[in-house]
Amino acid sequence: MIVLYLGFILVSCVMLMFSYTYQFSGINRVLLSPPSEVFESSVPLTIQKEEIVLYYDQEKLKENYENYLIRELTKYTSKYEVEYYFYNTNDGGFCDIENCSGVEIKVETEVMLGINLTRIMNYEIKESEYYGKRSIN
Repeated sequence: MIVLYLGFILVSCVMLMFSYTYQFSGINRVLLSPPSEVFESSVPLTIQKEEIVLYYDQEKLKENYENYLIRELTKYTSKYEVEYYFYNTNDGGFCDIENCSGVEIKVETEVMLGINLTRIMNYEIKESEYYGKRSIN
């Protein structure tokens, strides 16, 4: 009888650990690898003084990221909070409305049984030979 009781406790613990790791790995996957379309579709094409200026449209980015979380994260948890901090990558300073080329996204979720998971991700638009500020010819 004791062996049956211990076996039941062991199976319950294994199932609980499987459920926890499934949720934890799913939440990590959703938060750490969002599709690039979430961010690329939030960058409007703006031409100022014959230069292409790339920056995040704050409202569009928030809307795109929230829709992504609703679509993907709600499979694993229903409780989460999102905070955004927009900044300028040139000087690292706070960016109020326009020309914000970087964003820090902080997401706090409840995995299960009161265990919380916090992830902070940074996304930036960097200049290179393929994109960034270039002259229009």
